[in-house]
Amino acid sequence: MPETGPFAWHELRVPDLAEAVRFYGAVFGWEFTDNPMGRSITHRGVVIGGASAVKVGLGAHRLAAAEARRRIVALGGATGEPVLWRGSAGYALVRDPQGVAFAVHAG
Repeated sequence: MPETGPFAWHELRVPDLAEAVRFYGAVFGWEFTDNPMGRSITHRGVVIGGASAVKVGLGAHRLAAAEARRRIVALGGATGEPVLWRGSAGYALVRDPQGVAFAVHAG
């Protein structure tokens, strides 16, 4: 799997947690384990955040650029924008299959 970039911590809030586990696991290779507040997100053996269900319309998250954007669309997500570059940093605004908005970035 290509590099998607390191994360310090990530909080993922979605209306359908099971769908998010499927989608984000496939896009980024994340693994999810149950915890008392929802799920822990693990990437390359390191816990990088948490995931839990929320009401529709809550939550927006910045994540990791062009390859991630391609995988997001291939897995049922959407984007209307190309990756936007500012100097050496790039980002794209996207939505997961549930319509939750987030951004992928690199740089």
